[in-house]
Amino acid sequence: MPSRPRAQINLRIETELRESLERAAAKRSVSLNRELGDRLRRSLDQERVPSGRNALARAILRIVEEAMNAAGDAALFDQTHSWEVARQKDWTNDPYAYGQAVAAGIEVLREFTPSGDQIIPIGPTLDARFWAEFFLKQAASGKGHVPETQPLAEALHAGLGDLVDRISAFANINPSKNAETRIAAKSGGTADAPRKQK
Repeated sequence: MPSRPRAQINLRIETELRESLERAAAKRSVSLNRELGDRLRRSLDQERVPSGRNALARAILRIVEEAMNAAGDAALFDQTHSWEVARQKDWTNDPYAYGQAVAAGIEVLREFTPSGDQIIPIGPTLDARFWAEFFLKQAASGKGHVPETQPLAEALHAGLGDLVDRISAFANINPSKNAETRIAAKSGGTADAPRKQK
């Protein structure tokens, strides 16, 4: 993939901040310049004002984020009976707290379910599992599906930190092949029209 044009800037920052950035860069085995550039790019991406469906999705996901953080932290408090101790822990590293956070996120998403029946298409489809594997693969490997998605894949990979180890198995999977296998396994009889699901 061709490299992006580069520009040089002089930047003065606090020594403590520089040391933190150097540690983060060393953890990812990248240069300090690369670490700075990636973090600046992610910051700018987050500040972009979304519109249409993106705006709605981000609004919903913001509620999910807040609910998960609150539920995870509350679960840690329930275990320790001390907010001081709980705040020193990370719910993403505790199985019970993580489960509570996930449950809270699911509850939020469920409340936004539109009314009406689900019309389930007949025939090969790229189902929810495919898209989960599609983005988990990019996050695990840090490699985009196409050159245009490379920055996203790198940002997802870097943002996960040590959590990326939990999804390392997805780095070498083939989501399309997995989807074909699932479709073949589910194809029992044939139907003339899409099925409805309450």
